[in-house]
Amino acid sequence: MAGCSNSNINWFGYEEGAAIARQNNKHTVVYFSADSCSACTELEETVFQNKIIAETLEKDFVPIKINLHEVDSVYYDSTKIDVLSFRKICKVPMAPTWAVFNSEEEWLESFHGLKNAAETSVVLDFYKDEVYKETKLVDYLYYRYFNKLLEEDNTNAELQYLAGYFYYHAVEKYDIAEKYFLKAVNLNPKFAEAYAVLYKLTIKKENYNENLAEELIEKAKENGFSEFEAIVAKSYELAQKYGPPVWE
Repeated sequence: MAGCSNSNINWFGYEEGAAIARQNNKHTVVYFSADSCSACTELEETVFQNKIIAETLEKDFVPIKINLHEVDSVYYDSTKIDVLSFRKICKVPMAPTWAVFNSEEEWLESFHGLKNAAETSVVLDFYKDEVYKETKLVDYLYYRYFNKLLEEDNTNAELQYLAGYFYYHAVEKYDIAEKYFLKAVNLNPKFAEAYAVLYKLTIKKENYNENLAEELIEKAKENGFSEFEAIVAKSYELAQKYGPPVWE
């Protein structure tokens, strides 16, 4: 079924696509469509026509298409099962839905309905770069959105804090987190919560500088910091202020 094509995407049938994915250690995107499905048509004429989406699917994934009105069964993990059972495995209520599997045919997530190209691109990056192994999609979507805002205004201390908090809390990459929090206090010398996180990051280090740690926690207290729960509270406050993510 390699000839099944719409837009610039060369869609495979399930068995062929799964075999290619296994051989090339790639994830698959399995797109469930149906005849007389207006939402499917819209998805195919908008999102799948997008050049970046098409190139990402072709290069970094193995794209598979299943028409629910044409395909009765698939060989999933070397076992023939009917499509209804397969849909239950990957939580596909109706068309259009697209599901992501790893190269070993393990289902990761499904997305129902129409998403615009910008959001779809971010979701594909989440799986392409295997960020899903480190954090949740919702955290990644917020991070990418706030980072997009930060690219538009890198002098915003609050956005620096949000980006730093993602690396601090969601993926625990403390060296990267520290850089964002340092930018935050440089932009806003009275940013109490940022000083408090920098203090926590400092004392995590082996043979840390005690004088620096004491200076950071004093800076935090001077600017109104009283308890470490405020670090989390500030992240929620700012996430509500700048979110939720809006993709255009």
